[in-house]
Amino acid sequence: MKDNSLSILKNFTRKLANCRYRVAIETLVDDLKKGGFGYTVAEGKEEVVNNDFVLADDFETLLKSIRVVFRDPRLHLRKEDIVLRAEAASKQNVSTINATFKDEKLWRVKDGEPKPEYVHSYVYEDNHAIYENRFVCFVVDRVLDEVSKKINSLANNIETLDKMIKAKKRPSSLQYIEGLGEEMPMLVTDENVDVQIIQSLVESKKWLISLKHTPLYQVCKKEGVFNPLGLKPTNILTKDPAYYNIYNFYLNYLNKEPALQTEQGMYMGYATVHMFCALREMGFTVSEETSKIGITNSGALRYTSVEFTKGLFRVVISQEDGGILMSVKTPDENEGKYLFKVLSNAQTAEMEGFTTIANYISSLPEREDLVKTFIVNDVEKYSVAGTVYLKPNLANAVRVFTKVLKSCLLAGVGSKFMYSRYCPVCGSSLIASDGQDISCSNCYTKYHLFENDGKEMIWFKHLPDHE
Repeated sequence: MKDNSLSILKNFTRKLANCRYRVAIETLVDDLKKGGFGYTVAEGKEEVVNNDFVLADDFETLLKSIRVVFRDPRLHLRKEDIVLRAEAASKQNVSTINATFKDEKLWRVKDGEPKPEYVHSYVYEDNHAIYENRFVCFVVDRVLDEVSKKINSLANNIETLDKMIKAKKRPSSLQYIEGLGEEMPMLVTDENVDVQIIQSLVESKKWLISLKHTPLYQVCKKEGVFNPLGLKPTNILTKDPAYYNIYNFYLNYLNKEPALQTEQGMYMGYATVHMFCALREMGFTVSEETSKIGITNSGALRYTSVEFTKGLFRVVISQEDGGILMSVKTPDENEGKYLFKVLSNAQTAEMEGFTTIANYISSLPEREDLVKTFIVNDVEKYSVAGTVYLKPNLANAVRVFTKVLKSCLLAGVGSKFMYSRYCPVCGSSLIASDGQDISCSNCYTKYHLFENDGKEMIWFKHLPDHE
């Protein structure tokens, strides 16, 4: 995979990791189309869309947890030994009495008798500077630094009159309005995406700065610099919801970038998301029972199955080692399975020893349960029948999948009497039925005849390949 494609793939995966945990398919698809995360393209150009909206939301969510901690922090009672005048001491125990007896400086002789003028006592004080609170204050400093950097970065992208003058041209992002007989430039409005993100981040920054003036923050800072090396996963950090959110944010955002997967793993995620998008573009809806998938901190997709429905078809997408398995069912429960074997550039190299993709596919272990195996790859020279050429910088990545999926979901009205005798594609009578499907030995078409709402229907499960 060339550097630019790999870079896009890494950006896609890194942004996908920001949508981690349980994510609704509909949200994932809509956000991809809007450029809410990862990679998106406009007609005629390619660009990597940043994930600033997601990041701004994450900062807001984190801030809610931080405010909960500052409002009601966990604390310990600290027992402190103090020396008081004897008549003022109220809390004593065996240890303080022993300490008083041993401390000769406290004793005085009065009226011929030695008596303690001062005694050891103890008090209990709230200790706010516990390990977990010092960690939270450390995160406040780190997040404030990150928010400031992000605001500055976004501000540099905002058009200004100074930039416009230096460029000696009217930037395409500027709008112009008529005013006082001349055109007046209107730089950006509150509806501008970058402005909205900056506004959100500025509000977060204000709150973070205000927290630095609280007693909790100041007490924790008096304990010195917090050392994050070897951060302890204490019970409070891992069990308390507010502390856990802060702890988890630090591990996944501030401590290090999400670990990227292998090139193959990233390409698999890229292909899967675009396959979901293609099904939605075709009008399929996601079943509520399987409306969410898991996304790990490294951007890997985790799901058992995702079900889509539309008209005659129920489509179930599941994960398979090295591929995506698509199971299609008609109302009479007839099923066809299609395997999309996903190969990155590095893996495609193993096909060099095969003359054609067909030879490569034929070398794969035979599976009687599959109608067809497609090879999904990013090498143009393998863009022939039986392959899905999906390059990370393709502007029509969703349309590529849409075209292939439509070839597997082609159905129409068909005469059972006619097509149980003759192939509907080539007209040959060299057909055979296995009780469920009919196969033509002349053009290798495979189809299924069934009834739906009183109409005779035909589903073309496999059509002849055309180079």
